[in-house]
Amino acid sequence: MYQPLRSRCSDSPRTHIARLMPSRPDAARLSAALACTVLAAIVLPSTGLFAQTAANAWSPKEVLALETYAKPPAEIERLVSAPRQNNISLSNQSPDRKYFLKLQSDGLPSVQAFGKPHLYFAGLQVDAKANRARTLTTRASAGLSIIDANTGKARDLEVPKGATVTAPAWSPSGGQLAYIANFDTYSAVYVADLTTGKSRRVGTANLLATLVTTLDWTMDGTKIMAVVIPTPRAPEPVRPAIETGPQVRMTMGKKIPSRNYASLLMDPFDKAQMEYYVTGQLALLDVKTGVATKIGAPAMFNAVDMSPDGKAFRVTQLQKPFSYIVPLTNFAQTEELWNASGKKVVELSKRALGELEPADSTPNAGAAAGGGRGGAAAGADTAWRSITWMPDGNGIMYIKQDPAPAGRGNAADANADTSSFGAGSGVASVPQGGRGAAGGAAAGVRRKDRVYAWLPPFDASSRKELFSSDNRLSGVIFSDDGRMVFAAENVNGTGTVYGVSLDEPTKHYPIWRQRAITASVGAGGGRGGAGGGGRGGADDSISFYANPGNLMSKRGKAGSPVALVSTDGKYVYLQGTRYYKNWQQQAPRNFVEKVEIRTGQKSTVFESATDMVETVGAPLDDDFTRAIVVREGPKTVPDSYVRNFSTGAMTKLTDNKDMTPEVTNAIHKKIQVTRPDGIK
Repeated sequence: MYQPLRSRCSDSPRTHIARLMPSRPDAARLSAALACTVLAAIVLPSTGLFAQTAANAWSPKEVLALETYAKPPAEIERLVSAPRQNNISLSNQSPDRKYFLKLQSDGLPSVQAFGKPHLYFAGLQVDAKANRARTLTTRASAGLSIIDANTGKARDLEVPKGATVTAPAWSPSGGQLAYIANFDTYSAVYVADLTTGKSRRVGTANLLATLVTTLDWTMDGTKIMAVVIPTPRAPEPVRPAIETGPQVRMTMGKKIPSRNYASLLMDPFDKAQMEYYVTGQLALLDVKTGVATKIGAPAMFNAVDMSPDGKAFRVTQLQKPFSYIVPLTNFAQTEELWNASGKKVVELSKRALGELEPADSTPNAGAAAGGGRGGAAAGADTAWRSITWMPDGNGIMYIKQDPAPAGRGNAADANADTSSFGAGSGVASVPQGGRGAAGGAAAGVRRKDRVYAWLPPFDASSRKELFSSDNRLSGVIFSDDGRMVFAAENVNGTGTVYGVSLDEPTKHYPIWRQRAITASVGAGGGRGGAGGGGRGGADDSISFYANPGNLMSKRGKAGSPVALVSTDGKYVYLQGTRYYKNWQQQAPRNFVEKVEIRTGQKSTVFESATDMVETVGAPLDDDFTRAIVVREGPKTVPDSYVRNFSTGAMTKLTDNKDMTPEVTNAIHKKIQVTRPDGIK
């Protein structure tokens, strides 16, 4: 609601200081308080709470006339600043499934944190004093604690005095936790040992945490990847006392729609200063010795995705020229594959500066051929898609469609996918052929979609086809042992998820097949989570009442997401919500189903109760004998339980409190209205 005001006494006109904040660290922000005042007046019963507020005659005009910070009425302050951070949500599970991580918080951020001077660079806010993104200063956690997955017992981990915590990352074994410790003037890598609860610093290098703000372990747990401040580092640009020239803006000679952005670069000094604060050194830190091994030369790293074995890196770098009319998210960038020494193996994609239109990514369709951007460029729909690391950490996986037959160009083909790709599929944003045009479809031309593994040393001879499909794939995800692949595709409005044994790649084992559902699995572009099915047809009730659920995933031994498969390798699991047409009498119910891979036979593992909302938070084993279940009712806040699916026994792990009972007990009324056209 309130914009930060530019400091009139700072050395740089790009320095900002946050204003209009409360004077006490635990006080509610004025804008949030006013919003809650309106909300409370609408939904809360008119008993003593707000009758007292009216009697106090709190006048916004009088408060504003004082031109100072002011606290809202006590009732509003209590609702807004209630210690919700003390409630526990068991979501960040350790790889060994023994613990959950809880980030400790002191509540609402303080005015001191928000008032710390910072720089704006085309949408990027930088805490210049500490060489990190401003969010690491204003939104960090106060500490760390681990919660036993069987008993709910919590235990604090030591963090260094005077530091806040961001970006915690489990070690592959689950026995250690790496995190960024943020001090007033720098950020550093620390590791906490779960057995002793003690923390120690890893190495002496300070982080450059402006764009890359996370840490990553190698799969053997011996090294941590980070972007650090280069040594030696070029001196910080200093704004000249007298401007060296006028501000220059070049027009395009035509009308171009342009948005108004809150933050843009203004002059050459801004460009130089931004480059200084985003140029870092990629490094591997030895967890035991702290020795930092440099990877390549310093660069403007926008993102880094390390292979699980630490021998290759997917590196995204900002490229010049910068722009005065669009923010950093539209700047040019390239994505490259680097080897362990930091040498470029191949360019994976290149995005031009997006000043005229939204930034467009141009995947490198010719990368697998051994480098460069390829020759006479394959069509956009033959670009690499869903690039991710292999589950064993050795090499990358990607999907690529065969090119159209000569003379047909990129016209429609018989297996063109006219459905949406689905969330998390990683498919490049490129146009797809329709099914109604002449040419390929009429001739029945079918173009294979192929899944490849590309292994070190990443040359032309190390590419291997794993399996193929006659239809365009919207995503794939591996089993943890790498022997099975689960794929999703959408054809003629029907979504399908099926399994493929890489020992018999021509056989497909359907997990589910449903009309009007957009099928999707996996997560392209790194070590993120897995996706699932979504609604396809906008008005087709089948997609709403018969959704088969999402293929469940877990963190694999290499840190990448893999399909959750039973220990005997026979079953996978689907998780979703079942809706009913008589919704006023029968509430939606969450479910988990076990599916036999080779037969498609389903059985119900879990279905939520009828009088409570129950959701499976995290399985505690691959056979789904036990899991964390979250229960919530109309008058009860969410709490977590361990549920044994064999016996039905449940053990309560958390004891969360209702911080706003006034809202919970608000009066609910249904009012029937009649529209002017007579419809009720």
